[in-house]
Amino acid sequence: VDEGRIKFKNDPEIFGHQQVLDSEDNPTYEVEHLLINASSISIDKVSEIVRRYEGVCYPAHIDREANGIIAVLGTLPDDISFGFYELHDGNNIETYSKQYKITAERFIVSSDAHYLTDLRDSENYFVLEEESDDCLIRKRLFELLRRS
Repeated sequence: VDEGRIKFKNDPEIFGHQQVLDSEDNPTYEVEHLLINASSISIDKVSEIVRRYEGVCYPAHIDREANGIIAVLGTLPDDISFGFYELHDGNNIETYSKQYKITAERFIVSSDAHYLTDLRDSENYFVLEEESDDCLIRKRLFELLRRS
């Protein structure tokens, strides 16, 4: 991903600091180049690359008027299927489900919050089987998201 990015120096006054934190949330270093730029990786290769690293890949906030896959491409590609699709607004599930023939269970609703004050209420959530420790919860969440 980094090799395919157009490298512009980040301006923290405009875009904020891009810090890398350790497991204790202590800053270890700051990324010099802006991370919001697009990459030259084609959309049909993204899922393949993410799976290789045992990650989860789905298009974010497809119902946003800016930067979502539909806003950028005009539609969802017919030849690429993702396990899940993220919506910013849960009220859009029925509309997007009908328009793009995606079952309601394949939508994730997320506020896309960048600040604590922008977080939504807990009306949208994942049901996880066990809650004994953070690592296990994260593991179960990834298992859920990989099922498709």
